[in-house]
Amino acid sequence: MRDATLEIQSDAYRRDDAAIVKVPPPMMAQAGWPVTSQARNQQGDQAMMPKKIPIDPARLRVIPPSGFSWIDRRFIRDGFLDRLPTEASLLYFFLAAVSDAEGLSFYSDPTIAKLLRLDHEQIEQARARLVSAQLILYRYPLYQVLPLPKVAHETFEPRAKTTERGGEPMLLGEILKRVQACKEQDHGNAK
Repeated sequence: MRDATLEIQSDAYRRDDAAIVKVPPPMMAQAGWPVTSQARNQQGDQAMMPKKIPIDPARLRVIPPSGFSWIDRRFIRDGFLDRLPTEASLLYFFLAAVSDAEGLSFYSDPTIAKLLRLDHEQIEQARARLVSAQLILYRYPLYQVLPLPKVAHETFEPRAKTTERGGEPMLLGEILKRVQACKEQDHGNAK
């Protein structure tokens, strides 16, 4: 079994003094850090993981009496976040934050647009993407956040990779010309 180490980022004094230190498990135990073991692979190697201890126990989050919301960890772990456009992810997080225990919300599109700093078209596109991904339902004026589908890749395609422009500014007219050229090329390929 190889010697496992734990990387710890320490920023206890000043942000610019932050450093990564490697601490072998025996030293972790000597220092009094609670440690748990978890199987790393089939050969039996062990990864030593520190037990989560709050940095400031006096400032723990508590569930407010007025209710709470949550984001299923699978939204990130199973690739939903990676597959959605930024505006759709933002709308999903907003709806999850404001919905009631059943996932329902009556926020209007103008209010959502103002709070999220998106225009009406961006809200409509984000909503359509979330509906097609089976993450929400919408029937004016009601939104419903749904349980996550079993697997993200069965639900929708990953977002398209953006191409680099080299950092040069482009005129809106040039962008529109390129979009039109792409549409014409796609139309020509369809014939």
